[in-house]
Amino acid sequence: MFQDVADAVVNGVMGPQGPQGIQGEQGVQGPVGPMGPQGPQGIQGEQGVQGPVGPMGPQGPAGVSPSVSDAEITIIINGISKNFTLNGNAAVLDFGTIGGVTPPLTPPDTDTPPDDYIVLTPTNPQLSYTSSGGSTTIPVAASGTWVVSSIPSWLAAAHSSGAIIITCSQNTGAYRSGTIYLTCGTAGASISVGQAAYVSGGGGG
Repeated sequence: MFQDVADAVVNGVMGPQGPQGIQGEQGVQGPVGPMGPQGPQGIQGEQGVQGPVGPMGPQGPAGVSPSVSDAEITIIINGISKNFTLNGNAAVLDFGTIGGVTPPLTPPDTDTPPDDYIVLTPTNPQLSYTSSGGSTTIPVAASGTWVVSSIPSWLAAAHSSGAIIITCSQNTGAYRSGTIYLTCGTAGASISVGQAAYVSGGGGG
């Protein structure tokens, strides 16, 4: 058989080369495969440790207490004007001379009752009688009940609706004088009295 082929090659003419075959079309791309399963969730990191509390700052300076300015108030009692002075947080009443005495009046705080007072009109009465005597009515303004604490024996005193009535008896001797003292609690006032001497046959001087 090989001899026959060889003979054919030697003796026969080789035919022309056949045309090149047509290239096959490119295959169609296959479909995308399904998505794989989701992986496990990562582990959450630990929370950080809170830092230490810082030191407390220094204390600020103490505040200054406000001061109370001085002030003056005028009080009128029975027509008499007197000064009321506020000095800071202290209050002082200055009534001057009342009925011959100078009572120191200092009002306490609001938790205690006000100070006692007694005021006569006029503030320093000075009565003068003849030897025959007589009577005088003097208005009295007081913070409470007032009393006659001292009176000469030849004089008499009586209360009468916010006033005191002084009665002087007849004098049959020499000139005489005396003082009547009134008090209201710790406050006081005084009345000076003088009476002329008896004059024989003159019916009183």
